[in-house]
Amino acid sequence: MSGEENKELVRHVVDEVWNRGNFDAMDRYYARDHVLRSVPPTGADYGRDEFKQVMRTIRGGFPDLSGHIDLILAEGELVAYRLTSSGTHTRDYFGVEPTGKTVTLTEIYIDRIRDGKIVETWFESFGQGYYYQLTGRPVPVKRTP
Repeated sequence: MSGEENKELVRHVVDEVWNRGNFDAMDRYYARDHVLRSVPPTGADYGRDEFKQVMRTIRGGFPDLSGHIDLILAEGELVAYRLTSSGTHTRDYFGVEPTGKTVTLTEIYIDRIRDGKIVETWFESFGQGYYYQLTGRPVPVKRTP
């Protein structure tokens, strides 16, 4: 696929998954063996199904979640983009009762695309995450001894 085709694929992902909450569409856009690298705050890598669960959790607390691509670049099989997302906290999120607050987060994503599917994703968040914006604390992480 060309760089322009890869960018278009990413735009579809943001529209269908982030903005419409269609998590089943992730099977169309992400390879079965997709890896989401170094997910904060755990530092763990997630597979496609775990990534779907992350998205369901976020959207569960922020049903109107939407993302906007501020900048997108493509080079070969890589697409890098800056995404600003926001949503209103109207449902429970990690045990935090609905506050009605609108939260905003800016992230940088780099997707590696092969044969028309995203096979690997790296991302970094800027500012404080959704949970921190609601509570003033980092997300509680269970650590194994």
